Amino acid sequence: MPASRGSETSAIASAITRRLAGALAFPEHSVPVTQESFDGNRELLSAIARWRSGDALLPESALREYCLDIRWTDTLQPDLLRKVILMSARAWHVSITNGEYCEYLGDLVAALYERRGVISETLGQRVEAEFAGALRDLTLDWMGELNQIDEQCDRWIPYYSSMGCLWPDIRLFHDRWLQLETAGLARCFVSWALMLCFRDKDNPLFISRSPTPPWDHLTATDHLPWRPENMQEMRRFLDVRIMLGALDRSLARLPDHEKWLALEVRKCVEAAPAILESRIGDVFHNLSPHSDGCWSQELGIVRS
Repeated sequence: MPASRGSETSAIASAITRRLAGALAFPEHSVPVTQESFDGNRELLSAIARWRSGDALLPESALREYCLDIRWTDTLQPDLLRKVILMSARAWHVSITNGEYCEYLGDLVAALYERRGVISETLGQRVEAEFAGALRDLTLDWMGELNQIDEQCDRWIPYYSSMGCLWPDIRLFHDRWLQLETAGLARCFVSWALMLCFRDKDNPLFISRSPTPPWDHLTATDHLPWRPENMQEMRRFLDVRIMLGALDRSLARLPDHEKWLALEVRKCVEAAPAILESRIGDVFHNLSPHSDGCWSQELGIVRS
């Protein structure tokens, strides 16, 4: 688990959620409920309607029920969706910070995947883009604050992979990550490269357990493939030249006692590109729809 995060980091997360609240035109007052609940739970909708941005999060079980509304209610009430979106961003940050799996977020990802475009249809494309951007920034903020390379370095992966399923802009995540502005982002890149270069039992970082695979996401029961445009972007991101450049920049960010891991993985990338390509092939196979005849000869390119 990362060291306790100071007021500056808390301020960054708060600024991200405030920006999202502004884009949502978040109603801080209680709103009347005009939507019917899918399972008839009017009390749940009333609790959401009363929620304010400074309140504690509603119970996970209640928010999971609202995911049924996202899936099955024809017309969602805009103000209720605004409140749930802000709650979701808060829950995302709490979950990744505390390292506790949040079943509500898994249900939310599955519901938004099944009903793609529901946020844009209800609140507009700008709001959906701001929501995706807030989740991206909250994840990168957590990654940037990691204070050591250890077995917690893969905690961000399910959040990242969930975004790859939902929104066509994973390159924005990659581009900011590759700037490696902090040692924490460098640590995450080194741990990511280690997962690609070493089989689980040979990974020098993950000793007591297997690392989280790059295709893992927050949903526990649904296999959600990545969007095709994000698959194309992943192919670019995993280019050996980009990886070597990022590892070199990581060396400049890491303290001396952690440089050996970056050097180890760099040596592996240079010496055994065929092994790396095979591991990258595993990533593409697991991020893509599993159906016969959907593959081209080039890794990760899904036929139209």
